[in-house]
Amino acid sequence: MGLESVDVLLIGAADRLEMRPVRDALFQQIRVRRLHHSRDIPSALETVASESWYPHLVVVCQSWPDEFLRHDVQRLIGTLATSRLVCCYGAWCESDGRNRSIWPIAVRVPVVAAKQRIQRELEVLRGARLALPITASRDETFGFHAEPLGNRNEIWEREGARAAQRAQPDLPTRIEVVSPDKAFRHWIVDLLRLVVSHGVVAAAARCAAEPTEEPTTMAVWDLDPWGARIQERLKCFRRRQPDVPVIGLMAMPLPEDRQRVLPYGVVSLVSKQAATDELPMAVHTLFLSCSSDSSLEASSP
Repeated sequence: MGLESVDVLLIGAADRLEMRPVRDALFQQIRVRRLHHSRDIPSALETVASESWYPHLVVVCQSWPDEFLRHDVQRLIGTLATSRLVCCYGAWCESDGRNRSIWPIAVRVPVVAAKQRIQRELEVLRGARLALPITASRDETFGFHAEPLGNRNEIWEREGARAAQRAQPDLPTRIEVVSPDKAFRHWIVDLLRLVVSHGVVAAAARCAAEPTEEPTTMAVWDLDPWGARIQERLKCFRRRQPDVPVIGLMAMPLPEDRQRVLPYGVVSLVSKQAATDELPMAVHTLFLSCSSDSSLEASSP
């Protein structure tokens, strides 16, 4: 299916700062044929009924629990049964999946992962991915989010990271993965080994007391739970290897978290929910930066 542009129905307080990732995903990555914004579900359905308009994609911005009534949500799902539906929820709604069931599990996604989810829904509309049923279980929903987006090589090439891939053999590549969670640590290691064709990906439960014999190119740190303990370990790491960039991983990073971790040498902060797509891109971006810096140093008199 060659879908060149899409009709989008946007519902909720999309103008809030917290919802910026949703706006960016819609306005920077999608070729929108028509966009209609309503503050609530009833007014959105009035537009649909009066104009007999059925959008390809419905994106809901949920800012607080119980913002939308169960009856209205059921009407929305029933009326737009053929539309792809995504409910992007903010920090105040994190516990809704445990103590409320207004929105189906299959349509809920945290704001920090909205970009990837919307991209997946576009792939569904283009016929490049199987749709996630609205009745999907938690396991099925996790599997849908865990699948890589499109052709990853094409994505990297578009971002200019192909040059970084060519530069990898000339760099002393060693990525250190630090996390107290053994299962998560080894999952990240396996993911990075698919990305780094040359070099070593090493796992560590915590920051080592002494530098390794082989120089580290970059480090990937599990920053949960953020606090004094992790901050002290990052300081220790920075004292030993001040020039090594750090990519941080957090469950649901907020905009202020990115500023909070910057003084500790964390140059990129990746959401764990979007790690399958965002972490490889962050690694390749750093490789590109390292190769550019090396070229500048080599050309300096």
